[in-house]
Amino acid sequence: KEIFEEVTKLGGKCILTKKDHKTGTDRIFEAYEELRDDSIEYVINLQGDEPMLDIEDVTNLLKKTIKKKSKISTLACQIEDKNFFVNKNIVKVTTKEELNQNNLSVASSFTREIKNTQKNIYHHIGIYIYNVSYLEKFVQLEQTQNEKSQKLEQLRLMDNNIDIDVGLAKNKPIGVDTTEDYLEIKKIMEYKN
Repeated sequence: KEIFEEVTKLGGKCILTKKDHKTGTDRIFEAYEELRDDSIEYVINLQGDEPMLDIEDVTNLLKKTIKKKSKISTLACQIEDKNFFVNKNIVKVTTKEELNQNNLSVASSFTREIKNTQKNIYHHIGIYIYNVSYLEKFVQLEQTQNEKSQKLEQLRLMDNNIDIDVGLAKNKPIGVDTTEDYLEIKKIMEYKN
């Protein structure tokens, strides 16, 4: 409610959704349904725990998504800290092909734990771009056991054989998954102001 009031006060538009959604994508779909604009081809789900995501990375992902006519796309970045592999708060994605700035590759898996011996492992970034027909399809699918046990909603798509394209971000954002992450972000934002 506080966020809704602040956005509205600053002249922005927002939609307050129901509290009983199982995932963020279900929540996004409710907002899309309320807008119901036939000219919308893609919906971007930028998750709130990614406040430092570079807008250029979002724009590049959207351009590649439209060009490839992807069903669903997301971002990832290189893993430089070996501790990321064992950190369950950081979601990892593996791709069929090595990522570079010019391609999108289909995701092979998303996981919270992975051995550093596989190829094409990246740090997943919390953004999804949905073609609206696949956003509609997503919310009609039942949650899978894999999705529930891993607490990763994108596994519902993969478990139903729906491809997710992954693009490489130029910048490595700091996601807010822990209190330590929050304090680091807060420090950075206070410094910038």
